[in-house]
Amino acid sequence: MVALKRRIAETLVIETFTTADDLAFKIATSLGRYILTKRVTQALEAIPGRDRVTNPEGRTQVARRVARLSRLTSGARLLLVNDRPEEMKGPVELCLLKAAPFDVVVSDMARDSIQDEGLRFLHAARKAGIHRPTIFTVGRYEPERGVPPYAFGITSRVDELLNLVLDVVERVRG
Repeated sequence: MVALKRRIAETLVIETFTTADDLAFKIATSLGRYILTKRVTQALEAIPGRDRVTNPEGRTQVARRVARLSRLTSGARLLLVNDRPEEMKGPVELCLLKAAPFDVVVSDMARDSIQDEGLRFLHAARKAGIHRPTIFTVGRYEPERGVPPYAFGITSRVDELLNLVLDVVERVRG
């Protein structure tokens, strides 16, 4: 009997409860996390060419993490800066960054054929006294180049980007 209990404890998540309300809360929370994990996983699986920018283990891990941190990330503000006008109306001006309390900035490193435009943006923000954790996205990540000064991170992978954003939100709001 002891061996069976140990095997169950090693393979299943076990929750204990003390009241009917406690049980209902734990069931609802678990179902909510399951549904959110499934929704995030499906969104990651739907990315065209996803295997070039992530891997199955990374997608599964980050989907679980998003679900686990959903309360913390709810209401977090992210500023996305890129050069695709169909996604946003041009790069966001620095004054908007001042006006809104963004938790994290995600910026393309290269914009409008300028390879270091992201760094220029970061330096201009810092010169203006705006200090927000900034994560850069790149077409091809070169680890030997390291993370740019004053940047929180740099990546070419979707799952890593999500993990970096979650790291920032945990530090800023956690």
